[in-house]
Amino acid sequence: MEVTWINCTGGIWCNFNNVNLTHEHFNNMVGVYIIWSNQTVVRIGSGIINERIADHRKTPDITRHPDLKVT
Repeated sequence: MEVTWINCTGGIWCNFNNVNLTHEHFNNMVGVYIIWSNQTVVRIGSGIINERIADHRKTPDITRHPDLKVT
């Protein structure tokens, strides 16, 4: 299996709170993702990416971390 981690515009990691989950890029996208803060992995998951990230944005155990990124 080959995994391709997606960056946002300009080759930077996507900001967890600001990535546009309604963008057509996410339509029916299924896969794995990692949410992290600094050097700490906060969550690894899989599923329909935009739905899972939207759910995690409502989860205090995740959102309490500063400067969250996602790929």
